[in-house]
Amino acid sequence: LAAWLGCDARIESLDKKLKKQNPEPLESKVRNFEAMEGALARLDRFNLSRTPNFEPRRGPAVPTYIAAGPLLYLPIRSGPVEAAQDWMRGLTPDLSTEDGFTQKTIRQWKSAHEGFRSFTILRHPVARAHAAFCDKILPTGPGTYAGIRENLRKHFDMPLPKGDVSDGYGADEHRAAFSAWLRFLRANLGGQTGLRVDATWASQSSVLQGMAGFGAPDRVIREAEMADALPDIARAAGVATPPAFVQDRDPHHDAIAMVYDIEIEKMTREVYARDYETFGFGDWA
Repeated sequence: LAAWLGCDARIESLDKKLKKQNPEPLESKVRNFEAMEGALARLDRFNLSRTPNFEPRRGPAVPTYIAAGPLLYLPIRSGPVEAAQDWMRGLTPDLSTEDGFTQKTIRQWKSAHEGFRSFTILRHPVARAHAAFCDKILPTGPGTYAGIRENLRKHFDMPLPKGDVSDGYGADEHRAAFSAWLRFLRANLGGQTGLRVDATWASQSSVLQGMAGFGAPDRVIREAEMADALPDIARAAGVATPPAFVQDRDPHHDAIAMVYDIEIEKMTREVYARDYETFGFGDWA
């Protein structure tokens, strides 16, 4: 090591005057040695018993926040964002919402709306992974991820059509493509690809952690509870007669039902293990 560092000096031998301090065995130094052994045996020094997380840290994504009346919605992408926003429009006389916030303007909004409530909505991981696939990867129109799509076709052997979905694309083709997408997500969220972990398919637990870095939502609602939970949170914020929420089914529901089985569920659990563990999701069916 000295030679590698370019140091010419050498130590011929150790100093024999050095003496080891307290050379007695540990048993003679610890009064309750057996109890200490038992306590240290349970110590998981490297967190081997925890679900690993290789996702990059996420920011709060303040520009995506949506406000209406005294409510602030913190969207999780590939969730029921449009359905929630449509309901929020009914909170204001002009049926409008506010968005495009910065951290400065959202603080100003909060100061101007004393007693406001904030919320976010969780979607089942199977439905959310499928929504990200159907909205951003499978089609080729505006707003889709054309570059990532082509990369998946060429380098991850994902059986996607070269262009838009045609009449020859059926249940078998969709299941094969969605299964390949789940395999990609497992590698992507595990840090094993060169492609970004996009917010469209990042785990919901990591998205919530990013939100909490700026300000955690008051309520975390599940998609199936929106009809009851949204009017409740509006009333808690002081809205006397909030609009009813008409429960819209996931627009991709039929496409999931066409290909869903225990294997799809198993693959999704491997991708979003932390979400299943954190939020207690059951099987999609």
